[in-house]
Amino acid sequence: MRKPRTTILSPWFIIITGIVIGMIVIGFIVFIQSLQVTPSAVPSTVVQTEVTVPSKVIDWMMKKSTRLPRSMAQEIAQECFKTEYPIILLALIARESSFNPFVRSKAGAIGLGQIHPKFWADKLKRNGLIREVRDLYDPVINVRCTYFVFLTCLKEANNDLPKALRKYVGGKNTAYVKDILLNIGELVVLLGQTSLPKPQPKSIVEEKK
Repeated sequence: MRKPRTTILSPWFIIITGIVIGMIVIGFIVFIQSLQVTPSAVPSTVVQTEVTVPSKVIDWMMKKSTRLPRSMAQEIAQECFKTEYPIILLALIARESSFNPFVRSKAGAIGLGQIHPKFWADKLKRNGLIREVRDLYDPVINVRCTYFVFLTCLKEANNDLPKALRKYVGGKNTAYVKDILLNIGELVVLLGQTSLPKPQPKSIVEEKK
Protein backbone atom coordinates (compact mmCIF):
# COMPACT_ATOMS: atom_id res chain seq x y z
CA MET A 1 0.00 0.00 0.00
CA ARG A 2 1.40 3.35 -1.03
CA LYS A 3 1.95 5.87 1.77
CA PRO A 4 0.45 9.36 1.40
CA ARG A 5 2.92 11.79 -0.02
CA THR A 6 3.98 14.53 2.41
CA THR A 7 4.82 17.94 0.99
CA ILE A 8 7.29 20.00 2.97
CA LEU A 9 6.97 23.71 2.29
CA SER A 10 10.12 25.76 2.00
CA PRO A 11 10.60 28.35 4.77
CA TRP A 12 11.15 30.95 2.06
CA PHE A 13 7.81 30.06 0.48
CA ILE A 14 6.05 30.56 3.83
CA ILE A 15 7.78 33.90 4.41
CA ILE A 16 6.99 35.23 0.92
CA THR A 17 3.38 34.06 1.17
CA GLY A 18 3.03 35.84 4.53
CA ILE A 19 4.43 39.05 3.08
CA VAL A 20 2.04 38.94 0.11
CA ILE A 21 -0.97 38.30 2.34
CA GLY A 22 0.12 41.13 4.65
CA MET A 23 0.41 43.55 1.72
CA ILE A 24 -3.06 42.57 0.51
CA VAL A 25 -4.55 43.18 3.97
CA ILE A 26 -2.79 46.56 4.30
CA GLY A 27 -3.94 47.58 0.82
CA PHE A 28 -7.51 46.67 1.67
CA ILE A 29 -7.40 48.72 4.89
CA VAL A 30 -6.01 51.76 3.04
CA PHE A 31 -8.74 51.42 0.41
CA ILE A 32 -11.48 51.31 3.06
CA GLN A 33 -10.05 54.36 4.81
CA SER A 34 -9.96 56.28 1.54
CA LEU A 35 -13.72 55.88 1.28
CA GLN A 36 -14.35 57.51 4.66
CA VAL A 37 -15.22 61.20 4.75
CA THR A 38 -13.66 63.29 7.49
CA PRO A 39 -16.44 65.35 9.13
CA SER A 40 -16.02 69.11 9.27
CA ALA A 41 -15.41 70.82 12.58
CA VAL A 42 -18.68 71.52 14.36
CA PRO A 43 -19.00 74.14 17.09
CA SER A 44 -19.88 72.80 20.54
CA THR A 45 -22.85 75.17 20.65
CA VAL A 46 -24.73 72.88 18.28
CA VAL A 47 -25.95 69.38 19.09
CA GLN A 48 -25.58 67.20 16.00
CA THR A 49 -28.82 65.24 16.22
CA GLU A 50 -31.95 65.16 14.12
CA VAL A 51 -34.79 67.06 15.74
CA THR A 52 -38.50 67.36 15.06
CA VAL A 53 -39.70 70.91 14.46
CA PRO A 54 -43.41 71.55 15.10
CA SER A 55 -45.20 72.49 11.88
CA LYS A 56 -46.73 75.51 13.63
CA VAL A 57 -43.21 76.95 13.99
CA ILE A 58 -42.64 76.66 10.25
CA ASP A 59 -46.00 78.36 9.64
CA TRP A 60 -44.96 81.18 12.00
CA MET A 61 -41.71 81.64 10.10
CA MET A 62 -43.54 81.75 6.77
CA LYS A 63 -45.73 84.57 8.08
CA LYS A 64 -42.63 86.56 9.01
CA SER A 65 -41.25 86.40 5.47
CA THR A 66 -42.81 86.75 2.04
CA ARG A 67 -39.89 85.10 0.21
CA LEU A 68 -38.93 82.19 2.44
CA PRO A 69 -39.42 78.75 0.80
CA ARG A 70 -40.86 76.15 3.17
CA SER A 71 -37.89 73.84 2.58
CA MET A 72 -35.46 76.54 3.69
CA ALA A 73 -37.66 77.41 6.68
CA GLN A 74 -37.44 73.77 7.71
CA GLU A 75 -33.64 73.80 7.34
CA ILE A 76 -33.26 76.96 9.41
CA ALA A 77 -35.65 75.76 12.11
CA GLN A 78 -33.89 72.39 12.31
CA GLU A 79 -30.59 74.09 13.03
CA CYS A 80 -32.14 76.43 15.60
CA PHE A 81 -33.79 73.52 17.42
CA LYS A 82 -30.41 71.81 17.75
CA THR A 83 -29.38 74.59 20.14
CA GLU A 84 -30.34 75.17 23.76
CA TYR A 85 -32.45 78.23 23.00
CA PRO A 86 -34.30 77.73 19.70
CA ILE A 87 -37.11 80.16 20.57
CA ILE A 88 -34.72 83.02 21.32
CA LEU A 89 -32.68 82.26 18.21
CA LEU A 90 -35.72 82.14 15.92
CA ALA A 91 -37.12 85.34 17.44
CA LEU A 92 -33.79 87.11 16.95
CA ILE A 93 -33.36 85.99 13.35
CA ALA A 94 -36.95 86.96 12.50
CA ARG A 95 -36.20 90.51 13.68
CA GLU A 96 -32.76 90.73 12.10
CA SER A 97 -33.42 89.47 8.58
CA SER A 98 -37.00 88.17 8.26
CA PHE A 99 -35.31 84.83 7.52
CA ASN A 100 -33.55 86.11 4.39
CA PRO A 101 -30.13 84.37 4.29
CA PHE A 102 -28.80 86.58 1.50
CA VAL A 103 -29.58 90.02 2.90
CA ARG A 104 -26.72 92.45 3.54
CA SER A 105 -27.25 95.68 5.45
CA LYS A 106 -25.80 99.07 4.55
CA ALA A 107 -23.38 98.59 7.45
CA GLY A 108 -22.20 95.29 5.98
CA ALA A 109 -24.02 92.88 8.31
CA ILE A 110 -24.64 89.54 6.58
CA GLY A 111 -27.30 86.88 6.50
CA LEU A 112 -29.92 85.51 8.87
CA GLY A 113 -28.45 86.88 12.08
CA GLN A 114 -26.94 89.99 10.44
CA ILE A 115 -23.41 89.15 11.53
CA HIS A 116 -20.91 92.02 11.24
CA PRO A 117 -17.68 90.60 9.72
CA LYS A 118 -15.80 93.68 10.90
CA PHE A 119 -16.36 92.69 14.53
CA TRP A 120 -16.81 88.92 14.39
CA ALA A 121 -14.99 87.42 11.38
CA ASP A 122 -11.69 86.78 13.20
CA LYS A 123 -13.37 85.16 16.22
CA LEU A 124 -15.59 83.01 14.02
CA LYS A 125 -12.57 81.83 12.02
CA ARG A 126 -10.56 81.05 15.15
CA ASN A 127 -13.41 78.92 16.47
CA GLY A 128 -13.83 77.00 13.21
CA LEU A 129 -17.27 78.41 12.41
CA ILE A 130 -16.29 79.97 9.08
CA ARG A 131 -13.35 79.83 6.70
CA GLU A 132 -14.13 83.03 4.87
CA VAL A 133 -16.69 85.83 5.19
CA ARG A 134 -18.84 84.56 2.32
CA ASP A 135 -19.65 81.49 4.43
CA LEU A 136 -22.04 83.71 6.38
CA TYR A 137 -24.46 83.51 3.45
CA ASP A 138 -24.89 79.80 4.15
CA PRO A 139 -28.09 79.47 6.26
CA VAL A 140 -26.83 76.64 8.48
CA ILE A 141 -23.45 78.26 9.09
CA ASN A 142 -25.08 81.62 9.80
CA VAL A 143 -27.42 80.08 12.39
CA ARG A 144 -24.40 78.60 14.18
CA CYS A 145 -22.56 81.92 14.02
CA THR A 146 -25.62 83.80 15.24
CA TYR A 147 -25.86 81.45 18.20
CA PHE A 148 -22.16 81.91 18.95
CA VAL A 149 -22.52 85.71 18.93
CA PHE A 150 -25.68 85.55 21.06
CA LEU A 151 -24.03 83.32 23.67
CA THR A 152 -21.02 85.63 23.75
CA CYS A 153 -23.28 88.64 24.36
CA LEU A 154 -25.25 86.69 26.96
CA LYS A 155 -22.09 85.88 28.88
CA GLU A 156 -20.97 89.51 28.80
CA ALA A 157 -24.45 90.55 30.00
CA ASN A 158 -24.34 88.15 32.97
CA ASN A 159 -27.34 86.20 31.63
CA ASP A 160 -29.54 89.31 31.37
CA LEU A 161 -31.51 88.61 28.17
CA PRO A 162 -32.61 92.19 27.30
CA LYS A 163 -29.08 93.44 27.96
CA ALA A 164 -27.63 90.63 25.84
CA LEU A 165 -29.94 91.56 22.97
CA ARG A 166 -28.86 95.21 23.22
CA LYS A 167 -25.25 94.07 23.07
CA TYR A 168 -26.07 91.95 20.03
CA VAL A 169 -27.38 94.95 18.10
CA GLY A 170 -24.55 97.12 19.44
CA GLY A 171 -26.55 99.88 21.10
CA LYS A 172 -29.48 100.91 23.29
CA ASN A 173 -32.18 100.14 20.75
CA THR A 174 -35.18 99.50 22.98
CA ALA A 175 -37.52 99.03 20.01
CA TYR A 176 -35.25 96.28 18.70
CA VAL A 177 -35.27 94.45 22.02
CA LYS A 178 -39.04 94.88 22.33
CA ASP A 179 -39.60 93.36 18.88
CA ILE A 180 -37.52 90.28 19.73
CA LEU A 181 -39.25 89.84 23.09
CA LEU A 182 -42.61 90.05 21.33
CA ASN A 183 -41.46 87.36 18.89
CA ILE A 184 -40.38 85.21 21.83
CA GLY A 185 -43.79 85.71 23.42
CA GLU A 186 -45.55 84.65 20.22
CA LEU A 187 -43.50 81.45 20.01
CA VAL A 188 -43.96 80.63 23.69
CA VAL A 189 -47.74 80.92 23.32
CA LEU A 190 -47.66 79.06 20.00
CA LEU A 191 -45.80 76.12 21.52
CA GLY A 192 -47.95 76.11 24.64
CA GLN A 193 -45.09 76.84 27.01
CA THR A 194 -45.85 78.48 30.33
CA SER A 195 -42.43 80.09 30.61
CA LEU A 196 -39.12 80.55 28.84
CA PRO A 197 -36.08 78.77 30.32
CA LYS A 198 -33.64 81.23 31.86
CA PRO A 199 -30.70 81.57 29.47
CA GLN A 200 -27.38 80.25 30.72
CA PRO A 201 -24.32 80.52 28.46
CA LYS A 202 -23.06 77.12 29.60
CA SER A 203 -22.25 75.76 26.15
CA ILE A 204 -20.54 78.80 24.70
CA VAL A 205 -17.60 78.05 22.45
CA GLU A 206 -14.44 78.90 24.32
CA GLU A 207 -12.64 81.49 22.26
CA LYS A 208 -9.36 80.30 20.84
CA LYS A 209 -6.49 82.72 21.13
